[in-house]
Amino acid sequence: MDDFLANLFFSLAGFFLAFALVFGRNLFQRLTSRGNLSGVWYQVIPKWEKEAGKLDLIECTHHGDTLSGIIKRLEPQDQRYKSWEFTVKVRKNFIFGAFWSTNVRVNPSYGTLQLSMLDESHLQGFYVKLIATPMQEDDARFTEELNRVPLQWKRRVN
Repeated sequence: MDDFLANLFFSLAGFFLAFALVFGRNLFQRLTSRGNLSGVWYQVIPKWEKEAGKLDLIECTHHGDTLSGIIKRLEPQDQRYKSWEFTVKVRKNFIFGAFWSTNVRVNPSYGTLQLSMLDESHLQGFYVKLIATPMQEDDARFTEELNRVPLQWKRRVN
């Protein structure tokens, strides 16, 4: 009887150890693997309407179908205090999601991103943000419009 219990114990222990190793390895790979869009990008926003052109640094991590990170303004230099967080979903060659300011006191902006992957080092699309302006100076009512601004994400700026 003792041999039977010992064999049963070691068999069950071996099964659970094998299960833990396989499951643990897969979980570790999923948690530590980074997708091909991870890394540093540059967001290029061309001169648009009355706005000057802009250049931002993007640091992001790609896990599964989620790309997230931070956007930091590089140019114009007087806007270097601006930064945003973002989370987007990757669906084949289409990327879409939201961004929001890291400090709403100095930069209360937020909106959506929509990008199309031209290749693994060049994305092209636009962001949309809400612009609210007072109807009159002494009026608490606002008019609102959505601004669609073209942009590109590039691995390198030429």
